[in-house]
Amino acid sequence: MEKTKISLVYPRGGDIKQGIPLAFGYLKSNTDESKYDIKVIDCTLDNIAPDSSRFIDRIKQIKPEVVGVTSWSVNFPEALAVSKTAKTINPNVTTVLGGAHATVAAEKVIKNEEIDFVFRGEAEFSFSVFLGELKKANPDFSKVKGLVYKNGKGEIVFNEIARIENLDDIKLPDYNAINIEKYIKKGHNYQIYNHDIKRSAPIWVTRGCPYRCAFCSVPQVSGKKVRHHSLEYMMSWITFLYEGYNIRGFSIIDDNFTFYTDYAKNFCREVIKLSFNDVEFNCPNGVRMQRGDYELWCLMRQAGWRSIVVAPESGSERVLKSLRKDLNPKEVPNIVKDIKKAGLRVDGFFMIGCPGETREDIKKTESLIRKCIFDGLSITVFQPMPGTLIYDELVAKKQIADDILPELFGDCRKRSYIHSTLKDFDFVKFINDLRLIKYSDNPMVLLKKGIKLGRKLPREILCNPLLAFKILIEIMKSCTKRLTFFFRGLNLTSISYHKRIGHDDDR
Repeated sequence: MEKTKISLVYPRGGDIKQGIPLAFGYLKSNTDESKYDIKVIDCTLDNIAPDSSRFIDRIKQIKPEVVGVTSWSVNFPEALAVSKTAKTINPNVTTVLGGAHATVAAEKVIKNEEIDFVFRGEAEFSFSVFLGELKKANPDFSKVKGLVYKNGKGEIVFNEIARIENLDDIKLPDYNAINIEKYIKKGHNYQIYNHDIKRSAPIWVTRGCPYRCAFCSVPQVSGKKVRHHSLEYMMSWITFLYEGYNIRGFSIIDDNFTFYTDYAKNFCREVIKLSFNDVEFNCPNGVRMQRGDYELWCLMRQAGWRSIVVAPESGSERVLKSLRKDLNPKEVPNIVKDIKKAGLRVDGFFMIGCPGETREDIKKTESLIRKCIFDGLSITVFQPMPGTLIYDELVAKKQIADDILPELFGDCRKRSYIHSTLKDFDFVKFINDLRLIKYSDNPMVLLKKGIKLGRKLPREILCNPLLAFKILIEIMKSCTKRLTFFFRGLNLTSISYHKRIGHDDDR
């Protein structure tokens, strides 16, 4: 029996250093190879435009009967162009769109004539069911969980979203299918801080998010219930990558790795038992600060973590309440201290420009940042994401169009939305100045940044006397604190803190 040929396309718009199409690895390994021939076309990795001769030639060479595309909201136009090109080459090809954007905006997506079917949620098992029905003379698509399609009357049908209860039933993703070696050669390294580690890969431990943050769509995409793999499954996965692919950096791409604190602690204990002393783990999407304690932070350090990402988002209680973040900003400094006390660096994620936010609110965020000893700082500008409560509220108030898509999150100069209270606010200057002032808390980091940026940094400082004065004050404060700690250490009056200062050789 001839195999059904399938092309899975990862459109341009991702960051090679941070993102890998792991979902395609899952689809490949969990689909019957005796029936289906799956080929991945990675337009991000190979920089292939959807209307280019390179892409057209690849499609013509593979001759797929089905073209599956994944998409985030930021690169949906690119995903749509992929489907359009596939239809132009072969009008009879079946096009399917999955991913986060397809899950949260399925009704809008299915209305595009280039898209035949949409998958919401998890498709590791339902994709095979779909392919089986597709081959039948009279397919029954109602059997396919998560599928969105048009019936014979032209009505849009939404099947129940698939949530795989026992994650251990899912086979490990096929890393060869998604070209892990080429990603590594091109610098894939999702927040691994040990520069000696050149080979890293993503793993996925838990799925789901029970929180109600108004700016986030993860609960819609992954479900509210937090599910996790067994520890045996995860240790087998880690060992598989360690021994089979020589992987030494493990990026846990979960949104809630520490949600079940005891599970996270036992995970670390099992990793420690593996005795892989040359590895590093991280949680680049961040951990919920309240779902952890000093014992967990210490176990993570022992297991191979070198950093923790936390995301307070704002220092304003009013803004946090409007975002439904369910966080008291006053708790943040002490939690950061505890994490650092355990020997970990801390990276802080913040967001400014939220609906209704004022300059006074932003000052409170600046104040919180300066109270915390962050080793790294990421400040993004709010953008409305389809599938979120804030997005729906802004559409209802006619402050944004219902088809708006966010710009790239890494560039604070590109924004799809600005609230009226901050129309004249210079986001770029604020973020740059705050980073410089914050780096002044650690003169060595400031020096490294100066070397990296060359002439640009001193020019920025000299052209802004107020900023230069603030930086000078911060450096003096920092030096005073460090000298105090040094002499306390000599006098053995603060041995525990003295050890904290020198714990990390990669700081």
